[in-house]
Amino acid sequence: MSPVASNSAFKSNQHPDEPNTIVDDYSLGETIGFGGFSTVRKATHVRTGHIVAVKIIQHQHMGETSSTRLDRELSIWRSLDHPNIVHLLKVIHMEAEHISYVFNDYCSGGNLLDYLNKHKAVAEMEARRLFKELCQGIRYLHVDRRVCHKDLKLENILLNGDGHIKICDFGLAIEIPQQPLIHRHCYKRTKKQDGYELETAGGSLAYAAPEQIRQKTPLACPKTDIWSLGVILYTLTVGSLPFMDDYDLRLQQKILDGHFAIPEGLTLSNALKELIHTCLAYEPQERCDIDAILHSKWMNE
Repeated sequence: MSPVASNSAFKSNQHPDEPNTIVDDYSLGETIGFGGFSTVRKATHVRTGHIVAVKIIQHQHMGETSSTRLDRELSIWRSLDHPNIVHLLKVIHMEAEHISYVFNDYCSGGNLLDYLNKHKAVAEMEARRLFKELCQGIRYLHVDRRVCHKDLKLENILLNGDGHIKICDFGLAIEIPQQPLIHRHCYKRTKKQDGYELETAGGSLAYAAPEQIRQKTPLACPKTDIWSLGVILYTLTVGSLPFMDDYDLRLQQKILDGHFAIPEGLTLSNALKELIHTCLAYEPQERCDIDAILHSKWMNE
């Protein structure tokens, strides 16, 4: 079936919350997650037994901004094809019921936050394996597809049944403008560009780069993703976030100050510490790009 289908491809008199609802040859199973306007459930193909995840989106409660964001997310996600990115299988729109079903890979290993809560800090060898797969997915986005994810965090990095990384959630992703020196500068996006309203600078605060916090309009800049990668690498190997506070305004100020430290007594290799500091360089032009990360000493030890 085409990745996008209308309600002509699906007929059912059942409500999506009912058990054993059949949607396009998939039997909907247990609920595994929730969003602002959606529920995520496991689904099993009735003939093959193949398990997927399906996000069930209730459109009647969505405003124009949320609908625009969903359209942008699906447009970008549909164009992606990489082993370290969750694969969008198909989208079925039930216009009469104001419901969409978004089918994608099911990742039975949970997300990196679950993984860290179970294992605490990760040994460098395992952190290297996970981080390399993550960076390979980000390189595909930045270089091959010219896309910024803009919301990289532990919760948006999944593990499949074999323990391999799968990047998800492209709700804030934006395309990088065709401008020179993309590896050195951040570019502002106007409030309306490429036909889409861009609502905020976006992202999750603990992973947000200083320039994201200072800028009131979105930045189409790979270097903001690099900062988030630095936060993730620090957290994987240290076991806590580099910038933490229960109060958002204080957390913002800590990020804007740019000061973080690796706890005394924690034995990390010099190559790892150097990579963390390069990813978390305060000025975007001083941060490494994704190729520099992949070719760094620590990544190739």
